[in-house]
Amino acid sequence: MKYVEPIRNLNIVNAITSDLKEYDLKYYILWCIGISSGLRVSDILTLRVTDVREKDEIRLYEQKTGKLRTFRLSASLKRVLRAYCRGKKGHEYLVPNPRTAQPISRVQAWRVVNRFACRYDLKHIGTHTMRKTFGYHFYMKHGDVSMLMEIFNHSHESITLRYLGINKKIIDDSMEQFSPFKM
Repeated sequence: MKYVEPIRNLNIVNAITSDLKEYDLKYYILWCIGISSGLRVSDILTLRVTDVREKDEIRLYEQKTGKLRTFRLSASLKRVLRAYCRGKKGHEYLVPNPRTAQPISRVQAWRVVNRFACRYDLKHIGTHTMRKTFGYHFYMKHGDVSMLMEIFNHSHESITLRYLGINKKIIDDSMEQFSPFKM
């Protein structure tokens, strides 16, 4: 599996969000849920309209761990989901493949995320980037690695920091600013 990075620049996150909204609403919804919840793409793709319509929280069993995951929806995500679900049937997938009525594939999700990330010259991008972007910005805002550890179901804080690329960024920033000698 290829290592992917979070998108650290909020201006780029917002630009991709806007681009996806103009391109296709189903990919916009995929992106909004991914960067707002920290869910894996495989879990987002299983969501149906009934799972999110008029809900304050989403409850699902994670495919990877089999554990129940419950998270509250932010006011902005609820607003976006409400508008998106209007007129849709409850059994429909949120991110459907129009030819099969099944959800799009993970590969298709990767293609779209990668296509829009390339517009901003981003490297090391994949569908997991959405999850990592959520985590990175959550950490930068709240500084609470133990809460993120719980959200991500990680067993140690060091795993969460490494997962988000926080350790590498801190080291890189520190090395860049380090100058013990007068030169």
